Amino acid sequence: MRIIGRKNKLPIHKLKSSPGIAEIQQMTTYHKLLCLFAICILLGSCGTTKSPYLASSNQSKPDIKLPKDNISHRLYLIGDSGGLDDLDNEVNSVFEAARVHIANDPEEKSLVFLGDNIYERGLGEKDNVERVKQEKILNAHIALSIANDGTSYIIPGNHDWNNNESGGLKAIQRQYDYIKSKSDKENKIKFYPKDGCGDPEVIEVNKKLVYVFIDSQWWVHDWSQEERINKGCKIKSRREFLDRMKDIL
Repeated sequence: MRIIGRKNKLPIHKLKSSPGIAEIQQMTTYHKLLCLFAICILLGSCGTTKSPYLASSNQSKPDIKLPKDNISHRLYLIGDSGGLDDLDNEVNSVFEAARVHIANDPEEKSLVFLGDNIYERGLGEKDNVERVKQEKILNAHIALSIANDGTSYIIPGNHDWNNNESGGLKAIQRQYDYIKSKSDKENKIKFYPKDGCGDPEVIEVNKKLVYVFIDSQWWVHDWSQEERINKGCKIKSRREFLDRMKDIL
């Protein structure tokens, strides 16, 4: 899963009438999209499941001040947040640090969780022995989202897809349904892309900023393992995904 931010949508240039030039321009566009997507996948491979380094409470903490001049919109990004430092109280130390900044930030803002929201295999079925723990992890995401007075977005990672294995689609759909059940008009929590689909989700934040949410794990996942992959989705193939991304960009 990745989020691509861009400014105002640029018009798509019309291809010249010459078939040769049109073909070259079309190939160039696809090459750019493939390169962009490859970079997203490579970045995703840099994640780690090691515990974060946390300074002890007696160490002085840096006084971090957010810039205040000419802010159109502030974006908070949190990734690889699939565990808790205090399971009983549903506490994630990174979330607590973010909560302080969000509470003291008067600017228009949004919060994005970048995937790997539940280690190691996403949200299991209701009778799964890990289900209570997994729900507590998601509840921590939801609590921080509620503390944000803007919109919060949750997008999936490879661990949410049953750690790249068979059953990943159902795991994603369970997580989507759980988040959807906790969202309302007041807390504004969104899970994109929806329901395990590969459909890019375009969100116009304001006149200067647009988000494009995609799920790179949907692309690299072994579709032969998932009987109902792409059922009910607008995008049915990787080629259709590239066509859609070309139209968006």
